[in-house]
Amino acid sequence: MLWLCLSGIAASGQSALYERGQVFLTSNDTLSGIILRNADTELSRIIAFQEEGQAEIVYYDPSDIAGFRFQSDGAQYAAVRIADTPVKADTEMGEMRFGRLLVEGFASLYRIEVSLRDAKRLFLDDVAHLYTVRRGDDWVTLEQLRKVVDNDQSYLDKRYVGALKYLAAECQDLWARIDRTTFDDRSISAIIGAYNACAAPEATSANLIVRRKGALTQEVGPHITLPNGPSLANGSGFGFGYLLETTDPAQSRRGFIAYGAHYTFMQFETEGNTVKQHWLRLPLWAGIKLNPNNAIRPFIGGGFMFGIKLSETAQCVDGNCPEYYIDPSPFFPSFIFAGGVSINQVRLFGRIDAEGLRLSGDKLIEFGINYRLR
Repeated sequence: MLWLCLSGIAASGQSALYERGQVFLTSNDTLSGIILRNADTELSRIIAFQEEGQAEIVYYDPSDIAGFRFQSDGAQYAAVRIADTPVKADTEMGEMRFGRLLVEGFASLYRIEVSLRDAKRLFLDDVAHLYTVRRGDDWVTLEQLRKVVDNDQSYLDKRYVGALKYLAAECQDLWARIDRTTFDDRSISAIIGAYNACAAPEATSANLIVRRKGALTQEVGPHITLPNGPSLANGSGFGFGYLLETTDPAQSRRGFIAYGAHYTFMQFETEGNTVKQHWLRLPLWAGIKLNPNNAIRPFIGGGFMFGIKLSETAQCVDGNCPEYYIDPSPFFPSFIFAGGVSINQVRLFGRIDAEGLRLSGDKLIEFGINYRLR
């Protein structure tokens, strides 16, 4: 029974990561179904597609299909070629990728996300993306590299400027504007649109920039707190938290930043006396999901917790508490280390709070469960 429940949760969560869309075959046929909405760095290499009425998930790379499109925001991708020099469409030079369509016209512009691993393999430094332009049977790759000289000083090698001037050889009135063009979607799209207006004024040119918004999720849930350390004997506590998690889906679904607010009550004994505290705690930490595209997603992370003490009382054996039992400082920073697993809309987590930014000494050990609101 437990296995059936987990299987149902996994299936539900996995389907939530897919979006409706179309796959365009090289035969000019179109298939409708759902496509895994992965990070653009991963979408540039391969897609997972399930056709309507079919149970099987099929994987396509840029050599298999002409492209694909997501229905929700209209983002369209095509199989494109990137190379160090201008090449013909039928060549095997360079590398095939899926690129996101930004401008469609006489010359069409595509953006290709590049992971750190790919950047090293392609001998690129500090590059998050490339552009490539298709004009008829020609592909022209636009790139910007960071070069380091002998004294560790660096400069930007704006190779895209020369590539754009090569592309716009018959429109030299644009060259001064090309010199001022920056390496971003808006500027590159604008110069390609201007080139289309110059080279083929009778043709239609459309700007199709679609910006993928950062994903923001909200979670709430209870936790139990177990104070542990030399001055936190026989401790216990509980609380309730609100957590925000943000990711940049254009780059990766793995990395995330989490922040929020927790209320925590705890009590403990020190030197035989009982102390009770109420806290407002503000976490800020970063994490990595080990299987970001699965319904069951383990994660690990670490960061900081900023504690604000709301109130504190002490019950001492002889009725007279030393002054140090009531700490006058209302703020208490600490390191936190977290791990757990998310299953669809539920997050199970454990957290170690190293008080006072010290890895040795008093700690809070916490376990909790959060429910994702959206």
